[in-house]
Amino acid sequence: MRRITDPEVLKGLSQPIRQRLYRLLLQFGPATGGSLAKRLGADPGQVSYHLRELARRGFVEDVPELARDRRERWWQATPGSTTWSFLDFSEPEARAVADVVKMQMVVDEFNRLRRFEQGRDEWSEDWRRSVMSS
Repeated sequence: MRRITDPEVLKGLSQPIRQRLYRLLLQFGPATGGSLAKRLGADPGQVSYHLRELARRGFVEDVPELARDRRERWWQATPGSTTWSFLDFSEPEARAVADVVKMQMVVDEFNRLRRFEQGRDEWSEDWRRSVMSS
């Protein structure tokens, strides 16, 4: 397990697009920047930049063995779990970084839940029966 206590590392997740890229790689496994850009509806150059920033801070890594040619670049989430706590960031600037990252995570979780609730009637009955709240 990797525990983040350095605000410069945590800044890697301070951009909403980086959080979404990281989550996609955790959920679906290795992917190319182009396929991630399509999934997000984002510019491939922008996605590539944010993947490099995530890699610089140790959240994702290049997977060259998956590339079919020299132009194709595959990425994966760095193996292992990552944790952090706002308690580890006592300096005001560091606490601000932790607060922003957490706020963006909560907003993203809420938006995903809202999208599910708005479209839940389109899901199969098996999926609707498996959903619960606690």
